[in-house]
Amino acid sequence: MSTEIIVAGSMKVKPEKRQAFLDLAQSCIQPSRSEPGCISYSFYEDGTEENQFLFFEEWQSREALEQHFQTAYFQQFAAQVPELFEGAVTIKIYQVSGIEKL
Repeated sequence: MSTEIIVAGSMKVKPEKRQAFLDLAQSCIQPSRSEPGCISYSFYEDGTEENQFLFFEEWQSREALEQHFQTAYFQQFAAQVPELFEGAVTIKIYQVSGIEKL
């Protein structure tokens, strides 16, 4: 049985690069959601800090996530976004040991 994976991240985008980031991020959402093994894939702007973006992804397995990293659109995203960021990017990958629905 595979272990579900959650990816959570946070990044601050340079104000003058905001639209470029939004366009690039938007171009990844639908293809990512259509990938085998993708449970959910979303990104949001922080409601309290302008140009601070958060993303949250759920994958059926680490293998599915690794396949996602190899897609052409993710590779393009990863190559282009570093110049759009201001400060450090935080990305955490969690291995889920159990899920309880409330």
